[in-house]
Formats: sequence, C-alpha cells, structure tokens
Amino acid sequence: MRRTIGPCRTTDVLLAGGFAVAATVEAAVRSSGDAGSLAVGLGGAAAMAVLLVRRYHPAAAMTAFCVSGAGATWVQARMLDSPDPAFVPILTLIVLSFALGAHGTPRDLGLGAAQPIALVALVDLLEPDQGSVVAALVFVTLFVVVLPVVAGRLVRSRRRMVAELRSLERAAALEHRRRLRVVDAEESLSVTTMLHQTLETELEGLLAADDIEDVERRARELLTTTRDTVVGLARDHASDDVPEAVSAPTGHAKRLPTYSGTEAPAATWTLVVAAAIGAGLTTETSADWPHPVAALALTALVLGGIVAIIRRPLAGVLLSWVAATLYSRTEVDLGGTFSGIGLTVALPFLATWLGDRRRGILAILAGLAGAVAGLGMDDPFGATVLTALAAVAGSILHDRTALLTELRAARADAVERRGDELRVAALERRAALGRELHDSIGHALTVVALQAGAARRLRETDPAAAAGARDAIDRTARQALKDLRRGFETAPSAIFELVDTARDAGLEVEVAGPSPPVELAPAVYRVVQEALTNVLRHAPGTQVEIRLGGGAGSTAYTCTVRNSEPVSHVPVAPAYPSASRGLSGMRARVEELGGTVEAGPVTGGFEVTAGFPSAEAMR
Repeated sequence: MRRTIGPCRTTDVLLAGGFAVAATVEAAVRSSGDAGSLAVGLGGAAAMAVLLVRRYHPAAAMTAFCVSGAGATWVQARMLDSPDPAFVPILTLIVLSFALGAHGTPRDLGLGAAQPIALVALVDLLEPDQGSVVAALVFVTLFVVVLPVVAGRLVRSRRRMVAELRSLERAAALEHRRRLRVVDAEESLSVTTMLHQTLETELEGLLAADDIEDVERRARELLTTTRDTVVGLARDHASDDVPEAVSAPTGHAKRLPTYSGTEAPAATWTLVVAAAIGAGLTTETSADWPHPVAALALTALVLGGIVAIIRRPLAGVLLSWVAATLYSRTEVDLGGTFSGIGLTVALPFLATWLGDRRRGILAILAGLAGAVAGLGMDDPFGATVLTALAAVAGSILHDRTALLTELRAARADAVERRGDELRVAALERRAALGRELHDSIGHALTVVALQAGAARRLRETDPAAAAGARDAIDRTARQALKDLRRGFETAPSAIFELVDTARDAGLEVEVAGPSPPVELAPAVYRVVQEALTNVLRHAPGTQVEIRLGGGAGSTAYTCTVRNSEPVSHVPVAPAYPSASRGLSGMRARVEELGGTVEAGPVTGGFEVTAGFPSAEAMR
C-alpha cells in the first residue's frame, strides 16, 4: 500500500518540501539582505508546490512553474538589481521534465517540453545581459528537457517491462503447473501401457487356466514378474529416461522477453552526453578562446573522460574534471556557464549509473571538488544540490538496471528449476506407480497363490471348500486386473472390498469405524492392504481387527490393523519371494502426507498403526 499524507503521496510531499526548503535557503543566501530579492525567492519556494501533482498532471505542473518563473523574471528585471539565475529552479525544471517522460502522455510531452525553452527565450528578452542565448538554449534543450524526458521514458519503460515480466512469470507458473499435470498423465499412460504389455496378458491367462496347479504356478511366476517390473521401474526412476513433455516446452507457453541490461546501450547514451557537453562548450565559449589549439585539446580531454566513464567510471570522471579545471583556469572561466552546470550534472549521473557504489561515491566527491574548487562556481550550495540530485538519478537508473538483470537471471533459473521439477515429477510418478503395482498386484497375487495352494490340498478331501477357494481366486484376479486397467485409483469404500477379499482368503477380519476421507483413502487402503498381506504371508488363519476413525491431539485420522498370534508357531513359508519393500513403502507413503507409522509386536499379536494429520495441516 502506498503511503500518503492527505491526498498526496508521501514521497511527493517530501520532495516538494525539500525543494521548498532548498529554494528558501538559496533565496536567503543570494538576497544578501535585500528584502525584494528575498520576497521573490520565497515566492519561488512557494511555487515548488507544483511538485505535488507532477505524477498526475505533469504538463499542468510544468505550465504553472514556467508561468511563475516568467513572473519572477519580470519582477527581477523591472524592480530588482539581482537578476542572477538560481540553481533550485533549474533543478525543478529538470524534475518536471523527468515527470513528463515518466508519467506524461504524448500530448503532455507536446505541451510541456517546449515551455522551459520558451522560458529561456523570455528571460533573454527581459534580461539581455545574461550571456549567450544560444548557449542557454542548448543547455536547457539538452540538460533540462531532452535528457530528463528521455530518462523518464526509460524509467517508465522499465516499470512497464518489470510489470510485464512479472505477469509473464505468473503465466509461466500456471503453464508449469499445467505441464506438471500433463507429465503426470503422460507418465501414467506410458507406465500403464507397459504394465498392460507385461502383466495384463498373464493375469488373463491365470483367469483362463483350468488346472489348479497351473493357476498356482502362474500366480508364483507372475509374482516374480511383478517384482522384476517394480525393480525395473525403480531403475528407470534413477535414470534420465523421461517423457518429451519434460524437456520440450509446449506450444501454448508464451515466450518470455529478454533484456540486455539496459534498453539503450550505455555507450550510446554516454556518447550523447559527451556530444551535448562538447556542443555546449564550443557554442558558449569558443568566441573567447585565447589559445584555440589548447582549448580544443582540453575539450577533447573533457569529452574523452566522459567516454571513458563507460569502462572506467572513476578514472573518466577524474580526467574530465582535471581537463575542465585546466580549461576554466587557462581558457574561459566555466564557473558561471551552462557548460559548467552541465558537467556538474552529467558526470555524477553517469558515474553512479555505470559504476559501483564505492566508485560512485568517490566520483561524487570528485565532482563537488571539481565544480566548487576547479570551476570556481559562485554558488557552492546549488552545485552541491545539483551533484546530489544527479547522483540520486544515476543510482535510481543503476538500481533499476540491476533489478532487470536480476529478474532476467531469476527467470532463467526458474526455467531451469522448473525443467528439473518436471523431470523429478515424471520420475517420482514412475516410482509411485511401481509402488502401487507392488502393493496392489502383489497383494492380489499373494491371495491367489495361497488360495490356489489351499484348493489344491482340499480338492480331494473337501471339494466345496476347494470350489470356494477357486471362486476367491477368480474374484481376486479380476480385481487385480481391474486395478491394473484403471490405474490403481482408490475410493474410500475400496477398503471394505479389500476386507472381503481377505475373508475369502481365510482370515477372520473385523472392521470398526468410518471410511477414510477421500484425500487419505489411497494411503489408508495401502496400509490395510500391506498389513493384511503380511498376515496372509506370516500368520495365516489368525484373527484380524481393523480400527478406523479419528485420532487424538494433532492426529486427525488413524488406521490400526492388529492380528492375533498364530495358533501354530511353526514358521510359514512365504507365498512368494518378498522384495522387502512392504513396511518401508507403507511408511514412505504415510510420511508423504505428514503422518507416522508404528509397527511391531504387541501383547498377543502384531499391530500396525498409521496416524494422519488434518487436511488443513497437509496443505
């Protein structure tokens, strides 16, 4: 939120107040006790109020200030003996020209940009003894109008580019999320297709087998195939074999802009400033050169120092000021010229824009020494204010340029990071599908293998029980095939179907509590599935109790599976070779949701408890 004082921005109030104070101090210093001059100066200080509206009505603010300046000039020319121009009004015109570029419309530029030039022409008419009108017009046109307007336009364009860049970054984030969904879907389809090729045919063959020995053999072989497939998916998870959508951007993504640090190269603008300084020196002082060759040589050194700022800001500033000081002492005094003011503005601006902070400060100090001691300006306060404002403007431009560079680098990092995220998402999805395959198909095939073994043993002594076992095999295998084809999606009610399958396998299972929330259903299902699978493998025929419901403290939902001790303590041979992924996979699945798993022997049996946080905590 922007801070305001009344209806105006705080920064505008502070700026207007600071300029008013500066104008008042300057008026008091320059009036030398003359009441009329002080009154005119205080009137100029009151005119600084136009800075309050420079953002909203830049052309009107420029008009109001130029009219007040014309009135003050008329009063000075007709009634007072102190017609010397002041620095603070010149700075105000620079700020208002900057506002035209930064906040004005083309119409505002057309109306406002010509007014300072017209004011200079009016001053020359009212005070014809103030020096070269050509030099004044060159100075005002270049340093008071053109360069501030261009700087304002640059700042405005940067502001728009930053807004556009942020907008495009938001669009890129949305596109990234869309591509994550695409990668997830493509990877699911790819892996499911592969599973169909390797497992679906085998499951269908198992269902079609008539001989119970053949069913048992196929179930055990398919368990081995399933384990090998899980291992293969884990191996793919460690590789870089990812879908095309990860590495190739989609056609719907809007291309982000690239920036070269500054929209206009620094060299171009520095050369423009050098040309302006050179034009000002030659038009304002060439008629008074006592030694033209030396003057031209010193002018070349001044301009060479400005150009050197591009690569060596501090060295370039020092060279320019040394040459300008020699020029002022041996050729033409620059202390009261527009060219001297131009150097006072341009050199600290360029140094702080193109240099680092430490060298910028040294360049500012060198500029103050050059303006006051070197050129001998008769208004040290005005020279200090000019230097400070130019340095602030250069620092602002430097910081904005650095901001765009950082944004560009951050965008490049984000693009690379999002590519990595897509790659990781694809591989994690592949590994998750492998885990789902292990949990779902592995559980089903364990039941099939156990039921086939039971049917084989009972077909002679208890044909009805053997037939029931064969029916359980068909139901379990068909459910596994259904899970494979639908991609292992889990509904909350699937837990009760899982319990029915376990009962068909010979377990006595009791369930208490409500179905889990939708967001927890897959994890709770796999916890129950893995626990029942372990019971079938290690403690068949025992009693199992499943408790579902709310938890205590920070745990919002719990799932507990407890089985009694087996009647016989004779070790039971596993129905298939375990990949040792059961409990670790269950723990990883629950911890991904912020939950915890405890598993171990308890009095009278073995217990697995999974606790899950609330939906708000998971977010």
